[in-house]
Amino acid sequence: MLADTVRQAGRVFGKRSFQIAPSGWAMSYEQLNRWSDEVAVGLAQRGVRESSVVALVLPTCPEYTVLYAACAKLGALTAGVNHRLTQVERERVLTTVQPDLILSTAELMESKEATELIQPSTATSPTL
Repeated sequence: MLADTVRQAGRVFGKRSFQIAPSGWAMSYEQLNRWSDEVAVGLAQRGVRESSVVALVLPTCPEYTVLYAACAKLGALTAGVNHRLTQVERERVLTTVQPDLILSTAELMESKEATELIQPSTATSPTL
């Protein structure tokens, strides 16, 4: 359902701003749709598929939105882990969730086998 909504919003609202990053760049509905398609391809190449569990251990950032939509397009389950939790609390959540892939920043997660590090954008465009 979310995947269809993102696609439809991309067609209907096109270049209208969907989200504005703290650094000032704006992501349009069209960009969200296109970028989430591209990220979904990358996630699929990493083995993410329908019913895979992907943990997003990220601060509030536009990349979170794109990754969430990309997971939805693959039919993957997304577990958002609050970045304000302590390291111990995050580890407990991840132990409970047992994700197939963890997407996080280096500051929030010590490197684990199934962790892919993301650098949230501070520039004028995202860095997915």
